[in-house]
Amino acid sequence: MKITLYNGSSIDGFVAKNDGDTDWVADSKAFEQKCKEAGCVFIGRKTYDFDYDYFKEIKDFFIIVLTSEKDREPKQENVVFVNSVEEAVEKAQEKGFENVILGGGGGVNFSFLDAQLVDEIILSVHPLILGKGIKLFEGYEVHVKLELTDVNKLSEGLVHLKYNVKKE
Repeated sequence: MKITLYNGSSIDGFVAKNDGDTDWVADSKAFEQKCKEAGCVFIGRKTYDFDYDYFKEIKDFFIIVLTSEKDREPKQENVVFVNSVEEAVEKAQEKGFENVILGGGGGVNFSFLDAQLVDEIILSVHPLILGKGIKLFEGYEVHVKLELTDVNKLSEGLVHLKYNVKKE
């Protein structure tokens, strides 16, 4: 299975404001399209809860939410809650997904990267500095080598950076 981390980021490496707000992200439709193409997305519980109004409308792809909460039941058919990276991968494999998008937050991103499960990273870098907020890899120091494979200038000053993750 190929896992692609896809996140919007400020120039200073934040994926959301401290309260989880991502109202500054200008290319959420591109993220949604990538999720539709893959058929499945991994996200964290805070991301899911914060953007619940958005995710409850999604019918075009499967959503696997990582949470430490035990026995949480989803309110929609295309959502499942899991308690570990391994369980998330297992659930995606059971459903037959060959490609999955990893959509954050920072702790979930780190967990997948630390488990050496991320194959590709696509960053949508926005032309702003937040100064503080939720980091792309929240709360952890990470040393992972990447290979830049594509740079794409988009409208509104956005830049997509695409990397392959070099696994050792």
